Amino acid sequence: MDDQVFIDASGTRRLKDKELVVPIIVGTVAFSLGKKASESSSHRWTVYLRSPNNEDLSYLVSQVRFDLHQTFQNPQRVVESQPFEVTEHGWGEFDIIVHVYFTLDSGVREAILYHKLRLYEDGEQPGCKQDPKKPVVTETTSISSESPVNLFILQARPQ
Repeated sequence: MDDQVFIDASGTRRLKDKELVVPIIVGTVAFSLGKKASESSSHRWTVYLRSPNNEDLSYLVSQVRFDLHQTFQNPQRVVESQPFEVTEHGWGEFDIIVHVYFTLDSGVREAILYHKLRLYEDGEQPGCKQDPKKPVVTETTSISSESPVNLFILQARPQ
């Protein structure tokens, strides 16, 4: 057996001392509703998971669960195909928990990411006048896996 490969406890062949880094963006984009705002709905926002160049992630990601604030109706939203996103209306900022479930071939079960929904730019206060055409965008990137599955690495290589 190649000294760069080992068999883990489940019998899966993995690469030693390697790290697979897949650029994935988790982000939110929020728009003020301006004059259409109400006390319970001042913004329309979308939370998403995507690749930096909007490439197909279906070879890697099987589904994404977005855990919204518990005050939302059906706060756990599961999206099973691209685009991995949820759009809502609301008035407050909160942390969104993003559960990324990977394909069986990847050898990785799940990654849990945290992303803060931002409705205001730094320095802006709730209730300030915002341009409804200017979004507030917040993004974070990257998921990595130590000792990736040997077979998956072969499948993920560009052809």
